[in-house]
Amino acid sequence: NNNNNSNNNNGSCSVSLLVMTFEEMVNHLEASVRRVANFLNVTPTEERLQELLPTFTFAHMSKDLDRFQPKSVEWHTERGFRFLRKGVVGDARVSEKHYQQFQSLVARRNFLERIKSSSS
Repeated sequence: NNNNNSNNNNGSCSVSLLVMTFEEMVNHLEASVRRVANFLNVTPTEERLQELLPTFTFAHMSKDLDRFQPKSVEWHTERGFRFLRKGVVGDARVSEKHYQQFQSLVARRNFLERIKSSSS
């Protein structure tokens, strides 16, 4: 199955990646959810999918911001930072500081995963 992480004999790690744009998810929510489900090899019933779709909207998530604020990153408590913004296409104004912090966290996580997999 090519959707799972796997270690090759030479110690390198092969990772599948699903790339989607924010615009695609906002403009085509149902199709996007189906793509994610397919990528994860999950097959929800049509009834379950229709039941869940409204919970994936910004309107729904904005009603419970604390539930969707990240808690595992240092900058989430920064004054005025909101993980969930307006949900409007073209509204992205990511600060350079936040972007650099995100890149640093991803690099650190990837490094730790490589160390862990090479010691196994």
